Amino acid sequence: MPLVILSGLPTSGKTTRAQEIKTFFETRLAAQAQDESVAPKTKDYRIHIVNDESLNLNKHVSYNTAADEKKARGALMSAVERLLSKDDIVIVDSLNYIKGFRYQLYCVARAIGTPHCVVFCACVPDRARAWNKESGAYPETIFEELVVRFEEPDSRTRWDSPLFVMVPEDKLPEDEIWDSVILKKAKPPNMSTVVKVVKETNYLYEFDQTTQNVIQAILDAQKSGDPTKQIKAPLSSILLQLPPTRVVTLSELRRLRRQFTSINKMHTLLDMSRVAEGFVEYLNQNLNPYHQALHQQQTTNSIMSNALDMSLDDIIKTSRPNRPRNNTSSRGGPRGGARSSGPTRNGRQGRDNRPYQAGVQQYRTPTAPLRTSEIRQSAPDGSKIQVSNLDHRVSAEDMKDYDYPDT
Repeated sequence: MPLVILSGLPTSGKTTRAQEIKTFFETRLAAQAQDESVAPKTKDYRIHIVNDESLNLNKHVSYNTAADEKKARGALMSAVERLLSKDDIVIVDSLNYIKGFRYQLYCVARAIGTPHCVVFCACVPDRARAWNKESGAYPETIFEELVVRFEEPDSRTRWDSPLFVMVPEDKLPEDEIWDSVILKKAKPPNMSTVVKVVKETNYLYEFDQTTQNVIQAILDAQKSGDPTKQIKAPLSSILLQLPPTRVVTLSELRRLRRQFTSINKMHTLLDMSRVAEGFVEYLNQNLNPYHQALHQQQTTNSIMSNALDMSLDDIIKTSRPNRPRNNTSSRGGPRGGARSSGPTRNGRQGRDNRPYQAGVQQYRTPTAPLRTSEIRQSAPDGSKIQVSNLDHRVSAEDMKDYDYPDT
């Protein structure tokens, strides 16, 4: 049942670890089978080691080119799929240096519903290179290419978790591996890993006949002259309510039937009674105004219930209208570009860019926005006159033209 994936550099001690794991499982399973105090009893598992030697793969040839390496991985994957079951423990003793290939092995275990773990035999390249020269397992060029392409397992990814990292001097974490692959409950298969049930050869024919019988029942009921009554469609326990104010045409029913067929392609319903009930419910939602109003009311109630759970700040953020950002102006045009005409304010159309000519007398009753800065000027008799709230274009030089009244 469990799947144990070994990964590491070439000649890093993977085969030695695989034999240790196999011996540990055989000893532990035999001990628990004889111990009557252990509950619950474990199954009688069969243990298999899948490696290049068991598949008669020559390491000098299988990893020479990309095409040969692809064939070797295909043979390894086929062997795992053939041996892995709920009564077998499979130990994959291979490089498994590509994370995509480890993900494929994870999907196989997930589809069957069995737990898995990854054992990473960590070893520095210099040490593995020295062992490879002694054993001659891989040619030197192939060894260097495999070291460069190696993708180290990461425990943060679901296909590499749980991950056990061991250097050659470490002891085998027997209890942790036992808990991960024997006592741990496997995750259920999801949509991406589940094995789809093979459809029957006449499935499309039966699907077509079931939906056509529902349409024919609607047409027969409309011919009877009583559109207000509920219709009992074939193979359906849900009653079909026709709209009381109009007659449903055949073209409309065919259009809804095509829509329902396209929806059912994504989620296949093998039971024809479920197909009929689903089609009737789909027609009730699209033909009957009462069902449409009820669906709209349920949607509104759901939105209101969600709003009750929201804070005041969240409600303000969701109800606030979208305002232009920094790259656009409030008048809809980009900042820094040409100004649009816009509405006339205080009898003025935009800013007057002409130079100041008429003197300061025209600013005695200003209509433009005034500045808050102040200009102080001395009168001929020595008194001080303070003038404030002038337009931003009025300077101290302009105030010299002002005629001071005699006091």
